[in-house]
Amino acid sequence: MFSQFSDLKEILPTVYVCTSLFVALCVIIEATLLEKNGGKMPVGRLFMVVSIFSTAWTLVSGLAWFFLELELFGSVVAFVYPLYSILGLLYSARLMRGVDLPDDPAQIALPIKYLHYCRSFGIVYFALCLVAVFELFGRIQI
Repeated sequence: MFSQFSDLKEILPTVYVCTSLFVALCVIIEATLLEKNGGKMPVGRLFMVVSIFSTAWTLVSGLAWFFLELELFGSVVAFVYPLYSILGLLYSARLMRGVDLPDDPAQIALPIKYLHYCRSFGIVYFALCLVAVFELFGRIQI
């Protein structure tokens, strides 16, 4: 009965790291859609899905870092995503300081500098995830 858990314990790090590649693309898409819409939240299913997925990944990554037995680069993948979220929150708050915000959240325009931060992170995170995948499959050994 408990052998099922050991199988799951072996496959979850691979699932996590491979799914992180998808999340990196979500971050890039989200920042691009926001920038094309002047920093305002676009209306549409694609934006909603990538936004929810990329936001939820903060919690998933924190749990993965704590509970999964990840390789070196897999651990970095799990650690940097929540760090990106926290630093992004602080950076956006700093950029928005002193700005009169409208009552309707849909009318808030995120600063272009913040969107560039997000897209840049997405690109670097994607590359990091690729390295972690190569590490998982024995193509990189450190």
